[in-house]
Amino acid sequence: MFNIDNLFILSMIILGAIGLLGVVVFWIADIVSIILFDKVEANIMEYQIYEIQSFLSHDFSVYSIYIKYTYKYRGSEYISTRLNSINTIAKSKIHIDKIIEQVNIAENKVLAYVCPFYPKYAVVFPLKFNSSKMLFMFILAVFSFSCGVYFLYIRYKI
Repeated sequence: MFNIDNLFILSMIILGAIGLLGVVVFWIADIVSIILFDKVEANIMEYQIYEIQSFLSHDFSVYSIYIKYTYKYRGSEYISTRLNSINTIAKSKIHIDKIIEQVNIAENKVLAYVCPFYPKYAVVFPLKFNSSKMLFMFILAVFSFSCGVYFLYIRYKI
């Protein structure tokens, strides 16, 4: 018989499972793009580094990058601004500068990973996303799922 306690426990388990699945899907999407997508050289049309508000602390500066790039794939030219599967990078200024150094943004070139089945979809920084936000989402999802399972165990002595 369902009552409000059972509904609360069930919702914690479901929300935690959905959160865990969401985090894992982003990681898998970026890994798939590295392994299966075609790599092409893209020309950077414009880029900018900008400061964003940190969700963890008001004292800590977090930066992101915007890149608009063009690439040719199978005879067609495409324009994109997608960075990775979650389309965001939020890191310290030092980390952003390292990313810029690694990919040679100064020369207006970057390696794009293009989906062969949908060439309009390309990413330039797979697995370089906001790790602190992803970690926070992962911990919250694990906590919610674990609490739900724990309350279920306590209630029914499974």
